[in-house]
Amino acid sequence: GQIAAGLAISVVGFYCSYLLWIPIAVSLSLGLLLVLRIVGMVLSLGGAVLFLWARRTLGAMYNASTSSAVQLQTNHRLIQYGPYALVRHPIYLSYWIMLVGLLAVYRTWMLLFALIMMLISLSKRARREEQVLEATFGDKWREYAREVPRFTPHWRQIHYG
Repeated sequence: GQIAAGLAISVVGFYCSYLLWIPIAVSLSLGLLLVLRIVGMVLSLGGAVLFLWARRTLGAMYNASTSSAVQLQTNHRLIQYGPYALVRHPIYLSYWIMLVGLLAVYRTWMLLFALIMMLISLSKRARREEQVLEATFGDKWREYAREVPRFTPHWRQIHYG
């Protein structure tokens, strides 16, 4: 039942993605197109590096979840170093950076739609995660949240603890 439904949703999703892989009609010079492609590739690569850095920093605390419920690992620790010293949600930020990069390279409606949907859904997910983290870590979380922005980094010293 669930597998068949998941497969059907995936097929419909891929088909819709195919239909929306329509270029956004914008007239750009060849020079600007080249700049967009280079910037897009740099952003995509930078987003991938940020993802890998954040994923490695989390280590055993990483928990990919497809449900709306937030579940922490047993003996979960509050990670506050590496990319987590710059922003509270570097993995979500990495997804957005990669999508912006892909959008700059390919300029399709599908990528724009995906970026908007990811901005909305991951912002909501981050708020749910923060509620669980605050309930779990209390004052330690609140102090961290006061010091470190949710998504937009402020460039200060990174702690590699």
